[in-house]
Amino acid sequence: MNRVLRNGFTLLELMVTVVILSILATIAYPSYMGQVQKTRRVDGKAAVLEVAMAEEQYYTRNKAYTNSLSALSIDATLRGGTSKEGYYTLTLTRPTTTTFTITATATGSQANDTDCATMTMNQIGEQTSSSSSECW
Repeated sequence: MNRVLRNGFTLLELMVTVVILSILATIAYPSYMGQVQKTRRVDGKAAVLEVAMAEEQYYTRNKAYTNSLSALSIDATLRGGTSKEGYYTLTLTRPTTTTFTITATATGSQANDTDCATMTMNQIGEQTSSSSSECW
């Protein structure tokens, strides 16, 4: 009896493995990217909250809010209008001396996050977003 020992894989076995991995990747990648976007939202939230807190400190000292990020005692990156990790740009508006609105707008690859493309907070802590209540 001659027994032939084969080591390794056949081409067919290899191709079946590649097809299975491709199908799994096709299903998993969009889900993965969704989780990445949700994780990056923290950058926008943190930036908005830090600016809002600095606005309240500014109001305590000056009896009015400011409409300039550079006037606030915050991180230099935030003063420049960008969140710390760079996934959001910040806009500060002050319709009156007793009100303000800070808006974080998604940029770069985070701009694909259409559920939370913008996150906004005003002087009373009211939080809104572009289309989803899951942002905050």
